[in-house]
Amino acid sequence: NIRVYGDLTTDVNFELSIKSLETKEIVIQAIRPLIEKNSTNTGSLIKSDDIENLPVRGINAVLSTQAGLVEQGGNFYVRGSRSDDHEFYVDGVPVTNALFGGNQTSVINNAIEEIQFQAGGYPAEYGGATGGIVSTTLKSGGEIFNASFELITDNFVGKNSDRKLLGGYSYGYSEYVGTLSGPI
Repeated sequence: NIRVYGDLTTDVNFELSIKSLETKEIVIQAIRPLIEKNSTNTGSLIKSDDIENLPVRGINAVLSTQAGLVEQGGNFYVRGSRSDDHEFYVDGVPVTNALFGGNQTSVINNAIEEIQFQAGGYPAEYGGATGGIVSTTLKSGGEIFNASFELITDNFVGKNSDRKLLGGYSYGYSEYVGTLSGPI
């Protein structure tokens, strides 16, 4: 039950079993510095649990909730950078539109394990971007099969109908999502 996140360090504490060699007790202590000298950027990690609790759909809408990032007209602007100064990755593979910039792919919320957003000052491995880096990690299958289906719609009374249902109108929005995972 160890969760490992992309580009982040995961600490694991465990006990070693006693073998034929015994020594005195060894105590290792580390003090966390007030300022991380190796961290030159601002970043955030959005986990799948957080995404499930957000009232938005899609990577673009999830990213719009992050500080330092503004979405306008489908384009992203990080700390005042141009809309084509960002790099997008899905499981380490670049998915940035080479001609116009921006995210070239769409991933459903149910398939996202985490989204890591970095604004400026990132390592050289992310060359080609001066605004921000968005790295999405997808969920992987587990040991048991799992299937789900999700339906989101407002088409109960017909698009642009004059009739109201529960005080709302229909805008013709429908989204159907089916997922299947397991030891494939």
